[in-house]
Amino acid sequence: MMEYNAFTLCCVEATTTILCEFVEYIKNPSTKKIEIKLKNNKYRANELYFSQLQKFNKVNTNANYRKFIEEMNSKGQDNFTGTAMIGFGTVMAIALAIIPVTRSLIYHFYDLRRKIADDLTVQATFLELHKTCVENNPDFTPEKRDSIIKKQENLRLLMLRMADRIKVSNVKASRSAEARMKKDNSLMTLDKVKSGIDNSEFSLL
Repeated sequence: MMEYNAFTLCCVEATTTILCEFVEYIKNPSTKKIEIKLKNNKYRANELYFSQLQKFNKVNTNANYRKFIEEMNSKGQDNFTGTAMIGFGTVMAIALAIIPVTRSLIYHFYDLRRKIADDLTVQATFLELHKTCVENNPDFTPEKRDSIIKKQENLRLLMLRMADRIKVSNVKASRSAEARMKKDNSLMTLDKVKSGIDNSEFSLL
């Protein structure tokens, strides 16, 4: 499920990148042809999305990987043994190919959430500073001044609540991910994977 969610979101972000580039092309009538430039910046990892999807598609061309996924979906994790389906070397090849790609995306999405929380906090601070400007603006009537301050304060508090919610969610998700990765790392040694395939039912995803 984690793999599915990560690459589905990656597909959505990659599509968004193309749409954003198309909008920039439409905004400039003098441009004769569209040029899509994939670059990573503070808010969007445009190049990362496409490079990781390219790696994922390359792994998916492997017939054994397709067979592995189909068996997992059709029979479930508890109803087959790894040796009956594919060999030890193939299992390791699949794991070593797909896990780094998946982890790169998961890290990026966690980091993106952190940046969003930080930016919300900064914007809330700007609104707090702007309150002084509104209070000292002689062009505003008292009623208009109070109305603006009230709207800005509501928006500021909303931004802070959203930032706190994202931060709390990130902490929980980060701890869960760390525990999952430690478990994965302990299971992904050659000896343990081979032992698991030889002696018990195999589960990777």
